[in-house]
Amino acid sequence: MNVKRFVIAGIAVFVAMMILDFIFHMGLMGPVYEEIQEVTRSDSEMMKVMPIGYIFTLLWAFLFCYIFIRGREGKGLIEGVRFGILMALFYSLITSIWQWTVYPIPFKFVIYWFLIGLIEMVILGILVAVIYKPLEGTGTPVTE
Repeated sequence: MNVKRFVIAGIAVFVAMMILDFIFHMGLMGPVYEEIQEVTRSDSEMMKVMPIGYIFTLLWAFLFCYIFIRGREGKGLIEGVRFGILMALFYSLITSIWQWTVYPIPFKFVIYWFLIGLIEMVILGILVAVIYKPLEGTGTPVTE
């Protein structure tokens, strides 16, 4: 495995996920989250634990890339889309439903979170596929 490319991919996925999370959760979902503020942390409490979230999101980004790299077939962007959909089913759908079973929140949040996760995972899958694109015209993966 090319460590330099892996590090670049992991950091790119982390940064992209942070940007997408900000857009989706702070922007689009911000007003909707007011409905469940009684079961979420206060802003000041959240800021105290946010560094832990960043550390584990960075770890998640590298795991995301590692899983892609280990199973990639060098099929380009479509492979990134497929990987993103699978990761959304594996990660976003399950965690969204699990949150609903644990916290007294409306089921619509499962749908919102899954759709956000699906969009994010597809974008992140495409990003990793671009970083690990196949050689031009050969379909052969670029040397690790």
